Amino acid sequence: MRARPTLPTWWRLTLRLNTPAWLGGARSREVDADLPLRPAAVRGALRHWLRLALGEVLGGGESDTARRLALADLRRLETELFGAVGSGGAQGARVLLKPPKGGRVLEMDDSKVPRQGTGLRYMSYGMFDKGRDAPPVVTGLVTDDPRDGERPIGLTVGLHVRSGDTEPQRSALRGALGAVLWLWGNLGGIGARSRRGWGGVELLPEGELPKEWEGLFPAERPASRGAALNALNQGLDRAVQKIKTFALAFNARPAPRPLPELRTTAGIQALRAIPEEHGSGRDALEHAGTMFARFRGTLLRTQRQQRPLDDYFTMRGAIESAQINGPILRAAFGLPLAYRFRSLGGRVANVLPSPPRGVRAPRGRYDRMPSGLLFRVVRLADQGAKRRFFMLLVYLEEGRAPLGGCGLTVAVKGGPTLSAPNPGDKVVMDFLNLAVKSGGGR
Repeated sequence: MRARPTLPTWWRLTLRLNTPAWLGGARSREVDADLPLRPAAVRGALRHWLRLALGEVLGGGESDTARRLALADLRRLETELFGAVGSGGAQGARVLLKPPKGGRVLEMDDSKVPRQGTGLRYMSYGMFDKGRDAPPVVTGLVTDDPRDGERPIGLTVGLHVRSGDTEPQRSALRGALGAVLWLWGNLGGIGARSRRGWGGVELLPEGELPKEWEGLFPAERPASRGAALNALNQGLDRAVQKIKTFALAFNARPAPRPLPELRTTAGIQALRAIPEEHGSGRDALEHAGTMFARFRGTLLRTQRQQRPLDDYFTMRGAIESAQINGPILRAAFGLPLAYRFRSLGGRVANVLPSPPRGVRAPRGRYDRMPSGLLFRVVRLADQGAKRRFFMLLVYLEEGRAPLGGCGLTVAVKGGPTLSAPNPGDKVVMDFLNLAVKSGGGR
């Protein structure tokens, strides 16, 4: 007699967006009004945070063989939760998502966002600038902002266990699902430019949740930035421990050091808060974006009578003399990166990542390497009718070489292609120190 198939268990969470999310549908940059937040987008975000946590837990040892085995375990454990399709056949996902309900499409008027001197435009590079012939608005998903009309999103998440699973495995699966939901809901985002603070998600409990999630989803928001940072640090420790329990339950051996090939949660050695509070998530993003633009932008630094960052002179020298005489600092904020010099007749040099030694890449190079610095708007408990938000800075690469340890390729337009070393993270740390200099971070 066949065993009866097990049915998934479902839990419900309320999802809010503290900043608008740049989402898409069948047409580029157009949100599907009937299903603005697709389950596939949520599932992809959860997979991403599972990999970051597994990379810390599994480690790799000293030998290439040990690291290859750890990477194989990472793929196997990811398949256990989210399924896979490959040459060995398909394996169904244990984590299931029903179509999210709620929210609404929000039109954001390009004409109302100034082209210069705004942090919102700087942090959404390319999203507003669609050309003269494009419609006058772009679309996003409604935020938890009273000016948009509140409409939170109901997120229903399920877990499917199999008849052969032991009770420790079932408990570990529930814990792992809670961990990745916590990581995404507290440190991540959704949609384009989510690394720069757009699409900042927040998950709030609704109804009865598994006992393995106790302590992960408090019913009330923190009352202060300090309380928020303490809760985030404690939650991060709990989440990683649950991922470790999951790995042990499915016969993977945790290691004392993270995988060197991957960005992992081990790189989050401190969480930092920009000390100013704001009445909306967009205001917090505007403030942080303006600060970031003034720190990075040569023109803005010059207007404020500040010296350009040193890589300005390095790249100018690369164009004039075909030599790299220093680190290309701003590469640590993500690649590709273009340097344009009006003083040199508009000449351009493009910086791209080059793979680490022994790694093959299509066309002999990488196309891009996203930044390890994440901007994340956090909401605090309301004070009466007053809403309170602040900007959290999450850096994934403290204690390791940024950009995955890759080198750089510098292509001078109309000139030679040069090589440069990994930039290091001094410029990132300088920005972090500047952002929290008034005592808002830990």
